[in-house]
Formats: sequence, C-alpha cells, structure tokens
Amino acid sequence: MTVYGGGCIDDLIVLPPLPVGNGWQASITGHAAGFRELWTTEGGAPGVELGADRVVPWGSGCNANELGWLKTGPNPDEWPVVVWTRHGDPHWALFGCGMTEFLRRLMTAEFDACPLSDLSL
Repeated sequence: MTVYGGGCIDDLIVLPPLPVGNGWQASITGHAAGFRELWTTEGGAPGVELGADRVVPWGSGCNANELGWLKTGPNPDEWPVVVWTRHGDPHWALFGCGMTEFLRRLMTAEFDACPLSDLSL
C-alpha cells in the first residue's frame, strides 16, 4: 500500500488507506465499519476465533466481494487475507498469504477454485 496506494484492477477496487480527495470516495477507513459488521453477522471465517476488531478491509468489488486482512499479530506483512463472497458457502474464507501474493495468485489462476464469486477478473 505504501508503494502503490489504491486503484482498480478491472472491477476490483484496492482501497486507499484514507480518502484521497481526488474523486475517490472509497477508503479503508470508510469501509471498515461495514466490513467488520459482515464479520460479526456472518460469524467470521470458519475456525477463526478472532473478533471483528481484527479485520481490516483492503478491497471491494467484483460482484460484491469484500477483501481484507486478518490482524493475527503486530506485523502487517504477516497478516493473511480474508475474503467475503456474496455467493459463497461459507461466505468467509481465509488465505494464508498477504495481499500482494493473493492478487498474484488470483491473476495467475493458482488457487484450486476462484476465491471470488465473480470470474470477471
């Protein structure tokens, strides 16, 4: 995020940390409450006992998929990705990699199944 900031990859929005005031309305701070509410309402990712205060959004879009980090410790470089898929069952999934690696695997189709409920990317 420090190097590239926010932006879009087709329909996937990578949220900037704060509103940037250049027409972007979306931001991590602006999406945090809704993302945490989804975590609470849906019970979080299977097998994860951490509360909603431990999730931080970083992406949104592609047919209402929501992407974020699970704060598992003090080092953000080690936080795994959590994804909420609108059409998933369960809706939440945990991926043992960071955001950059998740995006790389998504774009190169290295997941066993698409982690998003939309195949447009």
